Amino acid sequence: MSAASASTARIYVLSLWRPWPATFFRQVARPKRVENRSKPPPRNVLGSWVAFHAGQRFDHGRLPMILANAPELSGDPKDHPVGLIGMAFIAGCWDRVVALPEEQWGSVRSRTRFRA
Repeated sequence: MSAASASTARIYVLSLWRPWPATFFRQVARPKRVENRSKPPPRNVLGSWVAFHAGQRFDHGRLPMILANAPELSGDPKDHPVGLIGMAFIAGCWDRVVALPEEQWGSVRSRTRFRA
């Protein structure tokens, strides 16, 4: 890679409230492979690698559901680091709720799913 192309390389980052990043990147029996969002991602993100960032905020409200799906995880915010946690390839996007048999993490209210 030349110096010119290295300086213009772009990486996309998706920030998530903790402990959601752990559901993708930690060793759990039922890892999360689909991210649910209310609107679609920019089209240039599809087919790209995206870095996942664990934000400062902790999702206490959804913690019971997270722990029900991944009981191996801790409910203590101190056990979930802040910062870049991993990367995933964005393989596709669905603009409607699609039933994916391997995915139990989905929300009925979500319109868009990113498949990593």
